[in-house]
Amino acid sequence: FPYYRKYYSEISCRTRDFFRLYYSSDKNEAKAICDFYGIDYIVIDKEHFSNAYLEGGFFYHEPFNNFVKKIIFSNRDLGFLFKDIPAGKGLYEDEKFIVIGVNEKEFFL
Repeated sequence: FPYYRKYYSEISCRTRDFFRLYYSSDKNEAKAICDFYGIDYIVIDKEHFSNAYLEGGFFYHEPFNNFVKKIIFSNRDLGFLFKDIPAGKGLYEDEKFIVIGVNEKEFFL
C-alpha cells in the first residue's frame, strides 16, 4: 500500500526490473530477474515489440518512460529475448499474446 514507508522504492525497483526483463537481450540478466522474483510465466503482448510501438516512444509514465527508452535503445540492435519466441516455446499463443514458462523446455539454456 502506498502509505507504507518503503512503498515507492520497492515499486520503483520492481517496475525497472520488469522493463529490464521484458526488453532484455541478455538471457543471464533475464534469468537472474526471474529467479530473484520467482517468476515462472511471462505474458508477452506482441504489439509491444512492433516497430510502430517501439518508435512511438511512450511505454510508461515518468519517471520510468525515459528509463524504458534507454533499455530499448540499448537492446534493440542486439535483439529482444521475447520478440520472436521460437515455435514450441509458448504455453499459449493467439494473435495478440504469447505466454511462456521461463522454466519450460529450458527457456534460458
